[in-house]
Amino acid sequence: MEKLDLNGKSETEKYTFEQINPIQKETSTSERTIRIVLLFLVGLFLFQLYIYIKFGVLKYLFTSDYAKWNLSMVFYFFPLVVIPTATILFYMRKKIGWLLLIIFLTFKTVSAIGQFIVAVKMAIKIHSTGIVSLGSPQISPTISILSLALFSGIIWTISRKKIRTIYSVSNRTMIMTISITFFIFLLELVMRFF
Repeated sequence: MEKLDLNGKSETEKYTFEQINPIQKETSTSERTIRIVLLFLVGLFLFQLYIYIKFGVLKYLFTSDYAKWNLSMVFYFFPLVVIPTATILFYMRKKIGWLLLIIFLTFKTVSAIGQFIVAVKMAIKIHSTGIVSLGSPQISPTISILSLALFSGIIWTISRKKIRTIYSVSNRTMIMTISITFFIFLLELVMRFF
């Protein structure tokens, strides 16, 4: 029979928790950062899946006669496919996991920029006076700015040299991946909204 500590936990329970605990004193800063990013990705995936189910997005896309299956559908399913794939590969410390994560985060960053522009344009259109009201648009400019800060902050975090070294990603690969992805999604954004 295993001995219990003062909190009633066995050695096995403590060891198991320590393995998944993202904030450990013994692990390196890079490992802690990777674990925190992984926890964020799992939470983001579960949240987005909940939203898709709660609001019937998936059901609508597969059962409604009004759902149009075109290139824009890729952007609806992109997070549902890329987040779990990138999370697993990022956890396994694979270069492709890092690359997929950067592509996804760049996509979300460009989307946040687009949402901000659309929100401001809607607010100006709603108010003929030209005064922007943050309460009027369906998409809040504040939420868009917070999303932009969050996703670009994670890009910056996982692009640091210590993290890139773990995934064998060169500076050139990082810059090329972010740049190409940014301009592809920016082009798509311009074609869709402007």
